Amino acid sequence: MTKKASIYCACLVPLFLAQSISAQDTDQGEQVDQPRLPYEVVVRANETTSRLRRLKINIEDDFFEKFNQLNLDDDYDILCYKYKPTGSNINRRACEPTFYIGSRAKNTGDILFDLVGRRPPPALLSHGDIKFDTAKDFEVLQKKLSEFYTSDSELYAIGEALADVKRRIEDRKNGS
Repeated sequence: MTKKASIYCACLVPLFLAQSISAQDTDQGEQVDQPRLPYEVVVRANETTSRLRRLKINIEDDFFEKFNQLNLDDDYDILCYKYKPTGSNINRRACEPTFYIGSRAKNTGDILFDLVGRRPPPALLSHGDIKFDTAKDFEVLQKKLSEFYTSDSELYAIGEALADVKRRIEDRKNGS
């Protein structure tokens, strides 16, 4: 996976989580007590950055697991996996929708099929080309994420916890 595609995938979740939720209606200006969130993460003040990163991964896993449960179309499920980039021994983590993984696999399969058939293979598509080819699927995925994020309190709570941990990691990176 190229660095550009990794950045795109890493930015996928924050884009979906950036949408704000409209304030709850109150009856004649009275404040309503908010119920306790179904998902809560407690972070200690002296938490290390590496622990925060592991916590972020755990929360992301919970977020995608909950999304995949709510989502009835398996093509839009999001799967996370580890891989080693070419020329590196350092594991990387990626979370991608199934349709994107399938599109990349189909391109690779087409090339291998043509090689075995001794035909000139088509060009291996770049991640940008595959992203372009699946742009409409990404729009559908974003709509699904937004819909579930606003309608499911548990997914919302997990998303807010994830945003909080990401903010804490960014604050540490910036020295705040």
